[in-house]
Amino acid sequence: FIFAWNGHYCKLLLALVPVSLVFLAINALAMLVGPNPYWNRNSVMGFSTIVAVWGKWAQNSWAREQQYLATLWDLNEAEKDRSQRADFSGSVRPSHVDRNITELHYDGKRKTLRMSVSWLITVSFCCVDFFFVVTWLNLWDGKMNQLA
Repeated sequence: FIFAWNGHYCKLLLALVPVSLVFLAINALAMLVGPNPYWNRNSVMGFSTIVAVWGKWAQNSWAREQQYLATLWDLNEAEKDRSQRADFSGSVRPSHVDRNITELHYDGKRKTLRMSVSWLITVSFCCVDFFFVVTWLNLWDGKMNQLA
């Protein structure tokens, strides 16, 4: 589904272009007229709202497209595939559901370690992003214009 998602998302981004151009024209007109209490700092909040609405629309549109493709490619099987994954490594233990059946279980300590490393990387990138945004705002003294 990754290629289908990529194509669908690109089409939806193209749908956002005319809205962005209209918003840019309104912004240029508002800046030409002069200071306005309703249109402050290039109306970041206004365009953020547009992008949030577009994001929800894109998510709903992709859900419909994904369901259509799953039906088209016959991926909606009534029974689940219960074959073992070759790449899954774990220890054989009794099942939590039925103690008469043995299943592969992943070690809890290794799972916690992987999750911790994943969170560490995520938080590190968030901190780097925050650092660059704060530096950028301090560099321009909060006066963002078309050049910034």
